[in-house]
Amino acid sequence: MWKPRYWAFLGLGAWLVSPVAFATNGYFAIGYGTAADGMGGAAVAYPQNSISAAANPADLSDVGTRFDIGVGVFDPRRCAGEVGLNDGSPNGSGGTECVKSGSNTYLVPGMGVSFAYNHRWSFGVAAVGNGGMDTTYSTNFFSTTPNGGGKLGVDLVQLFIPITVAWRPVDSQSFGFSLVPAGQRFAAQGLSAFTAMSAYPDNVTNQGHDYAWGLGARIGWLGHFLDDRLSLGATYATKEYMQKFTKYRGLFADGGAFDVPANYAVGIAVKVIPNKLDAALDVERILYADVPSVADAGPTSILYSGATINTTPLGASGGMGFGWQNQTVYKLGFLYHFNKKLILRAGYNYGKSPIPDSQLLFNLLAPGIVETHYTLGATYKLGRSFMGAESSLSFAWVYAKKKRQTATLLFENATPVTATAEMFQNEWELAYGLKF
Repeated sequence: MWKPRYWAFLGLGAWLVSPVAFATNGYFAIGYGTAADGMGGAAVAYPQNSISAAANPADLSDVGTRFDIGVGVFDPRRCAGEVGLNDGSPNGSGGTECVKSGSNTYLVPGMGVSFAYNHRWSFGVAAVGNGGMDTTYSTNFFSTTPNGGGKLGVDLVQLFIPITVAWRPVDSQSFGFSLVPAGQRFAAQGLSAFTAMSAYPDNVTNQGHDYAWGLGARIGWLGHFLDDRLSLGATYATKEYMQKFTKYRGLFADGGAFDVPANYAVGIAVKVIPNKLDAALDVERILYADVPSVADAGPTSILYSGATINTTPLGASGGMGFGWQNQTVYKLGFLYHFNKKLILRAGYNYGKSPIPDSQLLFNLLAPGIVETHYTLGATYKLGRSFMGAESSLSFAWVYAKKKRQTATLLFENATPVTATAEMFQNEWELAYGLKF
């Protein structure tokens, strides 16, 4: 039954949409919600709370009426740069091998609310950070003179608000649909070295923040078999069709277009030891190659003199991008019921870097290159509390192993340059849940 207190939770979800910047699987999050993150992000066939609908809308049928809210402290450590052979750099720029980014700590909020209207129908809404990247380098290693370009960096934030309905036609099978409004924010600074490559050189860099809004959809299926010991799931998310970043129409292909790529995933979950040990595995495919501003080949040199280039300029239709390839991500998680109050989790997540070595130069701006993640988590049941709901406190830790990527490229005067990027990450998450 719909009750006034449920509408109060829905209202809370409407304003809790504070976005942040991060990068894990490319620039996508490894998972949605603290419980899923503790299991490497696996959630397509293993729903645990109302935020699970962001991974698979059919999950909502299994979580009941809930409210979940959490926050993470995200700490990515990045460095990037370029250096010419024999300690030389083009035009005397004095390149540095690896400059540390000064932006390292972010808060990552998330929430969800679900309503089991009856045994067949469930509804919900969530607010999650889908992904992003942020860097601030004090040394501009793209500048023509030492430190002459000021600070260098980018700020990309993406927020999803999936509005979900799930239907269970029979007890063992569920289907879900989410309408997914999305917003994103972007800013760039210190990219004057690339203006000679742009169709709109006045809209490449230092334009402040620009905002874009868009819409997409996600569908999903969840099935239970073998007396509920085996679960299978599948989900597909369309591309998020976003407004253009008009302030940066000279940076992104097609005059500032920056859609969020489509993605799909399948999942399996097994109750290895019923009521004691569960295992879940997801395989996700992120279609970065379908977004021209992300996937089109990017510059492999810097044209300090403003020379004519034999390729489509930045910002033009079919213009240069960041050269990303599609990415396949594997998410493996385990859950152990330690006792009636304490649940323990562990997980592993792997996705090969979507950035080829030949495209590393432009991606030094925000190197989303980490591949291997290890996760731990726990939930402690606090007992009955607010409005008679069962409350719980969850924790997760996500560690992304250090990844270093290098490539030898050429500047316009044929000087060999070694581009280097390095990254590792930690995130600590805390969440509070209420189950009615």
